[in-house]
Amino acid sequence: MHLSRHADYALRIMLDLAAKPSSHIGEIARRKAAPPAFSAKIVRDLVRAGLVKSLRGRKGGVAIARPPSTITLLQVIEAVEGPLSLALCVPGENSCPLSRTCPARPLFLKLQKIVTEELKAVTLQDLVTMEGGGEKGGHAAGGRNQKRSGKREGLAASCA
Repeated sequence: MHLSRHADYALRIMLDLAAKPSSHIGEIARRKAAPPAFSAKIVRDLVRAGLVKSLRGRKGGVAIARPPSTITLLQVIEAVEGPLSLALCVPGENSCPLSRTCPARPLFLKLQKIVTEELKAVTLQDLVTMEGGGEKGGHAAGGRNQKRSGKREGLAASCA
């Protein structure tokens, strides 16, 4: 399982805007090694989701619409991908003809819940803080949700 290119670039764009609240799409694309036209399409999805706002006028561009501490990774991913679903049977029993009898469905439901909770628990601010060298209050790679063995590896390593 991996993030789609849409989700990966959306996270890159949002992390850039979390660190530098307004910019031009071309500048963000260059800084984050993302194709400019693809970045513009992703920004349109992020604007529709209310995560980014478009700035008009001579010095226009885009800006983050809310504080980074209020935007979760789940919101960013779902803005460009739609609702997260790890398997065909997860959205509902009618999604797959084998849902009612499939022995794997309970596992998929459990995994869906875990992944969703983790993505909801991590904000853009958490990742920006980690990227800046600190690990204050973070999640995926050392923070608020330190569980099990106390070690967490995660999303921050791959998406900044």
